[in-house]
Amino acid sequence: MKQKICLITGASRGLGLELASKYKSSGYFVVGLSTQKPNMEIMDIFDDYVLCDLSSDSSIDSFICYIEKKYQSIDILIHNAAVQNHYSILDTAQYKNLLLNEFVVNFLAPVKITSALLPMLMQKPSKIIAISSLLQLGPKKSAPGYCSSKAALSNWVANLRVQLNLTDIKVVEVVPGLIKTKMTKNASEKGVEPSLLAEFIFRNMDKEMVILPGARLAWFLAGFAPGLIRKILLKGED
Repeated sequence: MKQKICLITGASRGLGLELASKYKSSGYFVVGLSTQKPNMEIMDIFDDYVLCDLSSDSSIDSFICYIEKKYQSIDILIHNAAVQNHYSILDTAQYKNLLLNEFVVNFLAPVKITSALLPMLMQKPSKIIAISSLLQLGPKKSAPGYCSSKAALSNWVANLRVQLNLTDIKVVEVVPGLIKTKMTKNASEKGVEPSLLAEFIFRNMDKEMVILPGARLAWFLAGFAPGLIRKILLKGED
């Protein structure tokens, strides 16, 4: 296959779908992964599509087996899929299971997929792009698992970059702020359009760290006023 292959998790909607559309229009062979099929009218964005539950080891194993059998190499692997639950530690019946679910989907699944597909990524110069979050900087009161799992993802990406430094694999962390998505209650009012962010990611994918519009000021302030950032994140419960 002469086309470059781009594999995107969480590709059925939001930023994942916009990234798929951008890479497709730029000549890539796009493989989408999600727990659900996208609407029929947008299926032509994808050259291949795999249903996979990232909270299930067996589902991930099946996905990895499928990719290994069908493709010889991967040019770009984008870890976009994420889940954000809202709960309190006071609700002990939910807390442990919901937090564990977020760590599995947001952190452990990218680790497992990357580790398994590393031989395919090493076939030629390639990129691993991980979508983290501004919420790695501090707590969002109602989303402890999301914040901490994204912090873990960010730390792991930094370590992965060091370990792969002498290879032809470039590791990129993308830090968005609030995106217009169903994940947050008032995102339609305050978030940035996913299509604009996808375009920005595509244009800047040669950088190691990509701070997206909507996150830059907070990221800058975090360097010298972390207390202020924590107050802002705690106040913004949307």
